[in-house]
Amino acid sequence: MAPGALDGDEAHVRIADLKSLLSLPGQSGIEIRRLYASVYASLAERKYDRALTDLNKAGNLAPEFALTKWKLALLYEAMGDIDRARENFTRYVQLTSEQSAKDEAALHLSTLDAKRTKYEEEVGKRTKAKHEVGSVALPYLMLMRSSNFRGRVSIFRSLLLFSLSERKPTS
Repeated sequence: MAPGALDGDEAHVRIADLKSLLSLPGQSGIEIRRLYASVYASLAERKYDRALTDLNKAGNLAPEFALTKWKLALLYEAMGDIDRARENFTRYVQLTSEQSAKDEAALHLSTLDAKRTKYEEEVGKRTKAKHEVGSVALPYLMLMRSSNFRGRVSIFRSLLLFSLSERKPTS
């Protein structure tokens, strides 16, 4: 690896993960390494549900393997499942012996509630916007696709009436 590489920190983390995976003995170690290969491929393909399934399988095979708890916690955190993220970060803190790793997990734990609030606000905004756009999108698409003039006038009138009926009184 080149000194000062842009992905140097990420590469060091990946190397540490691989060393940790190589320390797992026996047939279960082989299976967990296979699952992790699948997890990394799934994440690269943005198949998060598949990555989550494989991480949970790895967690069932080796419940005392701290790296799996860390990866599960991060994935649940990113998905907005704060309760499962908290559960896995807490278990990770119990399993790991490195103080810097415990501190990093503690930082995540301390910000979970704020992230939940932000996540819920964002989902609420998207749901509201989707509802507002969705209520006029179909008639508008029909208007744009209509080939005859009478059809366009009829659809436009329906669209106008529909949008007026959705307005809430201001008083």
